[in-house]
Amino acid sequence: MIIYANGINRSNWNLNLDRSGKFLRFNTGQEYCIQISQQDILVLCLKQILRKRLPEKDMNITFIGYSGRTKKISSNFQDITECLVKVPDSVGCLIKHHYINDYLHFLRESNVRFIDIAMTKTTILTQMKNAHSRGSIEYLSKITNKEIPNPIYQNDERELERFRRMIIDKVKRLSDKELETELCELSVITKKTNHIRSQYSRSIYISEFIKRRAKGICQDCLNYAPFCMKNTGEPYLETHHIIPLSRGGNDIISNVIALCPNCHRKRHYG
Repeated sequence: MIIYANGINRSNWNLNLDRSGKFLRFNTGQEYCIQISQQDILVLCLKQILRKRLPEKDMNITFIGYSGRTKKISSNFQDITECLVKVPDSVGCLIKHHYINDYLHFLRESNVRFIDIAMTKTTILTQMKNAHSRGSIEYLSKITNKEIPNPIYQNDERELERFRRMIIDKVKRLSDKELETELCELSVITKKTNHIRSQYSRSIYISEFIKRRAKGICQDCLNYAPFCMKNTGEPYLETHHIIPLSRGGNDIISNVIALCPNCHRKRHYG
């Protein structure tokens, strides 16, 4: 359902892990869609579609709706009014973990239609964006062996750049010995993980090491860097992967060199 919602709008959903671990909640727009708790799972559906799919008897489902602000809970589907005002005809289906596999095929279509409405009629709130759990996405990707996407919010680029600058400033303050220590730890970490975020932040250590080792000299034309950076006064060089990452190259010291901008472009386009 996360993959489906992301296909509709990649900036209008989030996955929220409760800080105390009581629940994992998937929100579409402003509305909660699926919530996994310690004892049960809550799935939001559309009543009209669900009515056609549910078995006539022996249902181990508790239905949830609201009458005004009063929460109504019943095992009788007909007794429940809609659950969420912004998604008309919605109903909550609460199922114990050990029954969930028996009912997923009954709930799927009505849950998809719920997502369609919630994603197009409501907009995610700022506090919900801030509560998104990237760690939960990484965990789901690992246990399902699928590439589960993260949402892309409008402020992500600015936030990533701020984070990147913070890491760069930290690396710049390291002594040569401290930098070598970080690189030794990096070689161990990259063998064990394949997470884009950790590789992205740690590649800065390699970049800094390669530039320090070059001492301002381009490793192709052997000329000094064409200018120095305004904010640091350091000679400007760019790091280049000899075997591109897109072709299976590794982000390791032996595969990275420091080049002047002209030689770097030449490597790519010359």
